[in-house]
Amino acid sequence: MKKNIKKKNVLYIIFFIILIYFFFINLRDSLFVKKKDRLNILFYNQKTAFYSFGFADGVNYFIPFPADIKVLIPGGFGYYRLGALGKLVELEKKPLLYQKSFSAITSSFLDFYFYPPNNEIFFGKKTPSQIFLPTVKQIWISKSNANLFDKTYIFFLFLMQQKNQFIQLTNLALKENTNEEILDEKLFFDRLIGFFYKKTYRNEEDTVQIIYTKKENNASLLANIIEGEGIRVVDLSYQPATTINKCQIIISEVDLSQTARALNRFFDCPITKGKTGAYDIIFKLGKKEEDWRVE
Repeated sequence: MKKNIKKKNVLYIIFFIILIYFFFINLRDSLFVKKKDRLNILFYNQKTAFYSFGFADGVNYFIPFPADIKVLIPGGFGYYRLGALGKLVELEKKPLLYQKSFSAITSSFLDFYFYPPNNEIFFGKKTPSQIFLPTVKQIWISKSNANLFDKTYIFFLFLMQQKNQFIQLTNLALKENTNEEILDEKLFFDRLIGFFYKKTYRNEEDTVQIIYTKKENNASLLANIIEGEGIRVVDLSYQPATTINKCQIIISEVDLSQTARALNRFFDCPITKGKTGAYDIIFKLGKKEEDWRVE
C-alpha cells in the first residue's frame, strides 16, 4: 500500500515538473516578456484583416482584404485567390503559408495569424469600408500560432483599443493589364514602405547581404519583407548551391544585434560567426529559398 502511494506521489511530482516546464517555456516565448516596437497580427476569415500595433510610435494600422483578390503565395504556388488560401493550407498541411503570404503581401514580419478551424472557402469582391476589430470568439476559438499567453495578451490588447485608434490603409495596389484583381506586391511595397518600420532595427543600422542559389526574384521578395521591417538590405548576390546548403545568418560581431536575432526568429535560420566583409550580416538562404520561391 505504501509503495503504491509513493509511486503515485512520484507521478504527481513528475507531472507537476512537466507542467511547470511547459508553463515557463510558453511564458518565455510569449508577448508578456518580449518587448516589441510593433506587433503584426492577421485574422483570416470571411472578413480578413491585418492589424499592426505600434508600441514605439503609438500608430496602429488596419488593412482589410477582399476574399476574391489574388495574392502571391510563396513556395511556388503563384497567385492564388485569397478566399481559398485556407483550403490550400489544409491540402498542403502548412499553416505557415498564412505567415509567409501576408508577410510577402505587407512587406513585414507577420507575428501571429488566426484562422478558422474548418478551413472553409470564402467569397467576396468588396473591401469593407469601415474599420472592424476581431470578436472574442475569433481570438479564442480560431486556430493560431499564438500560445495561451499570447492569446490572452492579444485579447486584452484589442479590448483596450477603439476603432478610431487605427489608421485604415485600403488603397490596395493591383496589377495592371489583367482581367482579374491581382495584388501587385512590389507596388504595394512601394506604397507601404516605412509604415511598419521598427525603430530598434533602424537605430542599429545593420547592413544585410542576401545570398541566393536559384533566382534573384526569390531574394528580392525576402529583401522587401526585411526592408519593410526597417532593416537595410544593401546587396543581393548569387552563389551556386553546395552539398552543405543550409540557411545561415552570419555575423562578425561578438554581441548579437537585435536585427540578427529578428532574422533568426522569423526565418528560423541559425546564427553563426564568420567573415562578413563590408556587411554587418550575411543571410545565406540555402534550402530556405525553396520555401519562399516565387513562380
